[in-house]
Amino acid sequence: MSITVQQQEIDVQLAACRAAWARFFTDNNLQPTAIRFTDDTPIWAWCLHHSQLVELLEEPVENRIAYILLSKSFSEQACRFLNLRPMSLTSIKVCDAAWAEYYKVRSAAHKADVPNHTWNGTSIFNLQVLGQPSGH
Repeated sequence: MSITVQQQEIDVQLAACRAAWARFFTDNNLQPTAIRFTDDTPIWAWCLHHSQLVELLEEPVENRIAYILLSKSFSEQACRFLNLRPMSLTSIKVCDAAWAEYYKVRSAAHKADVPNHTWNGTSIFNLQVLGQPSGH
């Protein structure tokens, strides 16, 4: 693919990416620098990075766009912009419910397989359960 054709494809995908984000911000009455909805729900992005399907926005999406343009391979840019899209609030709520159910089922399975486990949600080292003083 010639550089001119490749640049045209990048331009097309970049414009579509920015348009999708602009619609998202407008539809949700948000500033273009927002990383949370007005109810404090985090904003999620599809394919913010190439190896993660969905991630929380931790900085304005335009920062990521600028980084892609500056630092990512010219041959990857169009594909990155094609995939970088906001996750709708409806999709976020559906996924949140699905994750909640997953964690509930996983917890039940863990308890069935390891009834005397010491997992406390962050560590297996819940020393008080083992009858040892905390911190030792």
